Amino acid sequence: MNLSKQPRLLILIIIVLLVSNVSTIVTINYLQKHSHVVVDDGKTGGSDQDNMPRGLFFKEKLQLSDEQHELFKGFHQNYNRTTRGITMELNEKRQQMVDELGEEMSDTLVLNELAVKIGELHQALKEYTIGYYLNMKEHCTAEQRVVLHKIFNDLLNKDGNVQLPAQGGQHRWGQKRREAKQLEKH
Repeated sequence: MNLSKQPRLLILIIIVLLVSNVSTIVTINYLQKHSHVVVDDGKTGGSDQDNMPRGLFFKEKLQLSDEQHELFKGFHQNYNRTTRGITMELNEKRQQMVDELGEEMSDTLVLNELAVKIGELHQALKEYTIGYYLNMKEHCTAEQRVVLHKIFNDLLNKDGNVQLPAQGGQHRWGQKRREAKQLEKH
């Protein structure tokens, strides 16, 4: 390999990995923070959907039966249990990569091995996320499947990055998009 091309290739690999890792972290954080089932104790300040506890999001949006709701809770608990260790290992490997990049003489073999391992862990997370989604989908009615697909689709922006809803379940970016469309009509 031409030595003058090696730094550019390494930089490109690092950029791709960083973008991939950030999207994974955002996805995991979203699922962990927004999919927990919380019993509504009536202290949410009203029935306004914007004040809805995050854990009731799927139940309300999909109009889940009690049986479906229990299944979804189980899927989420299994997903969290399984992915927690992977997420911790991913964070460790990312830190090792940053540490190696900070060395006076970074070892490209070590960096490449870390890149491969991070890619494998990222793939495993995506596979578990796919399984989580398919488990939910399998237990939905046809109408609920359409809504579930829309929910997951709305979580991604046009670049494929996850957009987190604002506190309370509002999608600020969705609101801004709707406002922009309204302005275009005028």
